[in-house]
Amino acid sequence: MSAAAQNVPPLPVLGVSAAIFDGDRVLLLRREGAPYAGCWSLPGGKVEPGERLAEAVRREVLEETGISIDVAGIADIIEVIDDSDGTSDHFVIMVFAAEPDSSARTDDALLRWTMPAEIETLETTPQLGQSVERARAFLRDALVAQ
Repeated sequence: MSAAAQNVPPLPVLGVSAAIFDGDRVLLLRREGAPYAGCWSLPGGKVEPGERLAEAVRREVLEETGISIDVAGIADIIEVIDDSDGTSDHFVIMVFAAEPDSSARTDDALLRWTMPAEIETLETTPQLGQSVERARAFLRDALVAQ
């Protein structure tokens, strides 16, 4: 077993996040804590034991943004193994495509509605651009199927 593997937790942490689209714009959140403090990301967090994934993403988004969402479905799954702070974290994150269920306020400096093309100019968490594009395609396909 490698030294890096010895520092990894025995099980990955299951997380959820939401690519919330209001028209063409997606909601980003500036992370305050490690890992990736200061980077732009999708709102989300850890799934609690016994909690369904869709319930977890609704709860996390409401806690972090004050916005209630309509969840369309899982658009991407990402895996992050991070040891940038000297400890190893292993996350598996279900990325949901979603829309706000009412008008969303973003007077918080940690929140920002962004055009997907702008993401490449921002300091972001890993794979953010990929997840946003997959969520946008998921919502577009769901709209066509209706």
